[in-house]
Amino acid sequence: MPDSSIEQRLAVLTDSHEQGRLAVTDGVALRYCRWMPVNPRGRVLLLSGRGGFLEKYYSTVIRLLERGLEVVSFDWRGQGLSSRLLADCQRGHVDDFVDYIADLDRIWTELFQSPADTDNYLLAHSMGAHVALRWLRERQAGRAAFRHAWLTAPLFGVDTRPYPLAVAKALAAMVCVVGGHQRYVFGGGPYRPETYRKEGLANLSSDSQQMEYELACLQQDPALQLGSPTFGWLRAGFRSMSCLHSRGYVEQIEQPITQFVAGDELVVNNAACADVQRRLPHGELLTIPDAKHDLLIEKGALQAPLWNKIDRQLSADFDAD
Repeated sequence: MPDSSIEQRLAVLTDSHEQGRLAVTDGVALRYCRWMPVNPRGRVLLLSGRGGFLEKYYSTVIRLLERGLEVVSFDWRGQGLSSRLLADCQRGHVDDFVDYIADLDRIWTELFQSPADTDNYLLAHSMGAHVALRWLRERQAGRAAFRHAWLTAPLFGVDTRPYPLAVAKALAAMVCVVGGHQRYVFGGGPYRPETYRKEGLANLSSDSQQMEYELACLQQDPALQLGSPTFGWLRAGFRSMSCLHSRGYVEQIEQPITQFVAGDELVVNNAACADVQRRLPHGELLTIPDAKHDLLIEKGALQAPLWNKIDRQLSADFDAD
């Protein structure tokens, strides 16, 4: 690990640590990790967004361990050290978001499902939040699988500028119809450190130290590197968003959900998040001014409202227990 202080802090907070690979029914292998604190008070399932990898969110794992939560996380198919789906492993691809739902279901069943007296929590970012919401609707409808579900910058809609949304959808569909589903989206390409840094600081996080840490991880283990999404991934995303926004879909989710959205958001569509919040039976939305998309790796001051809210909910739960 490039930052030894992070590794040392994880070691201090962790009573035991497990890492491995878990096979999904279609043969895909998911890399997962489980961290157990010294005195666990609950468990949290941590889900990254598109292009994420376990190491990227080690600072988040530390924060959760400090709060006495066991942490389970994994790399989605097609990224991190889980199975890549194309011969050109730089291309971020999936044919259908239901495959991500299958990933989450496998992790839940094998690593996370627990007795009813365990306090379970969910912390999911961007694409991970999208998949989590669909999983809650399709696998857990009518019940609350978690004490609380915290979704950061959820991918409930995408910022398609400079194209109107309808044009972006039609373009993705057209390219896929003519056999270009494995092509990079326009303007995309393989991983390049300079592009990762520039786009990361512009769109994802204003924390330059975090960005350099990620770049060091990607340099140390090139297998973690991932380029832009394909048109097939984009089409699958649009289709999944249409499903999510269909009438009566999220209305059947009984899970209490808090959304955290970034005030300086350039990746997802905050209006779509607000629409979902209005339709959820138990939904809440908090906007963090000036923060960029990747709230979990923003500067500490910009993360503070998120963790203050989480801490209030955890304190109420722990006091009630």
